[in-house]
Amino acid sequence: MKGGIAAALAAVGGMNLKKLKKNLEMVFTYDEEKDFEGIKSVVAKRDLEADCILIGEPTDLKPVVATKGILSFKIQFIGKEAHSSNPALEINAIEMANDFIYELKKSFELLTQVRNDIFENPRASLNIEKIGGDDAANKMPAFCFLEFESRIINNKQAVDLKNVFKT
Repeated sequence: MKGGIAAALAAVGGMNLKKLKKNLEMVFTYDEEKDFEGIKSVVAKRDLEADCILIGEPTDLKPVVATKGILSFKIQFIGKEAHSSNPALEINAIEMANDFIYELKKSFELLTQVRNDIFENPRASLNIEKIGGDDAANKMPAFCFLEFESRIINNKQAVDLKNVFKT
């Protein structure tokens, strides 16, 4: 987005700001690909009260009336470690995560039946982002983490997805 910021500043730099008839605010955020810290800091500091907002995202000059919501999850699975020569004594945390992913994807199929054609991809999406386990190859892992996100198209999907964890 460095190019988008430069273009916005160049556009405003060429304007006579004293002739503006409406309030214009420019807000630049950062970290939207990871933790959304940029927008979180803007929201925490104040409410935007602009008449006009310039958003530096590529839209091909088409009005944007909505964006998908995002739900991000980080889950830890705790099993029981054992040497790989004796798997009967273990509870494999990575296998627990694998079972969870299977059930999650199965449950998620219900959410994808709903569509909203204002979006390029009109259905909710699920992205398994990261998975990791213990640190040695000769033991059954007692720990595993999983990170995933869902892009949802309505509030009911947020509730439905959270309910997957209650079953």
